[in-house]
Amino acid sequence: MVAEEQKIFEKVEEASDTFERDYDLPSDLARVARDELANINISINRLTSEHDLDAMKIEAEQIQDSCNRVRDSAKSYTYSKGDAAEARLIEKLELPAARPIIVPKRYGGGTTKDDFGYTGFGVLNDGEQPGYDLTIHNIQLEDGTKLVFHRGHTERLTKTDGEAFYPAFLEAKLGGTFGSGLFDFMRERGIPSITVPITYRDSNNNWFQTDVTLEREGQKSGGLRLGWTQKRTSCPLRSGQLICCQL
Repeated sequence: MVAEEQKIFEKVEEASDTFERDYDLPSDLARVARDELANINISINRLTSEHDLDAMKIEAEQIQDSCNRVRDSAKSYTYSKGDAAEARLIEKLELPAARPIIVPKRYGGGTTKDDFGYTGFGVLNDGEQPGYDLTIHNIQLEDGTKLVFHRGHTERLTKTDGEAFYPAFLEAKLGGTFGSGLFDFMRERGIPSITVPITYRDSNNNWFQTDVTLEREGQKSGGLRLGWTQKRTSCPLRSGQLICCQL
């Protein structure tokens, strides 16, 4: 088992080196690939050490989820070679100009009466079209812990509505804690970043997904840096699932 695990790590490292060397990735895509490969390494390590079938299934789903995010981030680019020495990336426009664009504003404390004392995501609609049926999805973390969002659904959000806030909680088998403990949870377990999907649609029933990344970085306020990417999706994620719908 140890020898097989070492071979897997070697293949992942080789794939990472080849991926970045051959394709001259733009910085945003390179960051996604780097973060997801780190997450894959963590999942592979846990997968080879687990003996519980349910836990192993979760780790396998996490690996597939990471692979899907790298794949989906790369879909907005087409690789073209004029000759062997030069290569260029041509951006493919797959997203309509007029669309809802749900973006993270912050991960921090609630600012309204109902949200005081809670820590969670504040998101905005930065697009010119309203977003409907917004759902922020729970994700599986380590040690059987889940990052769960209460009141994680918004019927409609426009650019002028301001912030929608979703309180976060870390739910574990033997209790849990508020979302303010997320940074310490990631730091103690060596988790470099996590990705939280938000799905929503426009008035024509076109579905979109914003993948919000929280990257552990001690220099930032709260120790977490936010990033995001948006993509089209043919169907929304159902609550509690970890595998993205196929485009």
